[in-house]
Amino acid sequence: MGTGNDVVIAGFVIYGDTPITVLIRGIGPRLTDFDVTGVLADPQIDLFLQGNPVAIQHNDNWGGPSTLTDAFR
Repeated sequence: MGTGNDVVIAGFVIYGDTPITVLIRGIGPRLTDFDVTGVLADPQIDLFLQGNPVAIQHNDNWGGPSTLTDAFR
């Protein structure tokens, strides 16, 4: 979150050999509906594999199937 020296990088690790499904969501302007200030105007997510500097997935503008977009309203 942020830019330049204010960038925040969060992460998590999933261990094991069994594939699992996870939902990762970045939320920004909609937080103002809950009186949150200082929200991100255009959140984006990049997904990396450990040790690989190239993103394997990128999401911006939060499209997707209607089941997801409806759930996020």
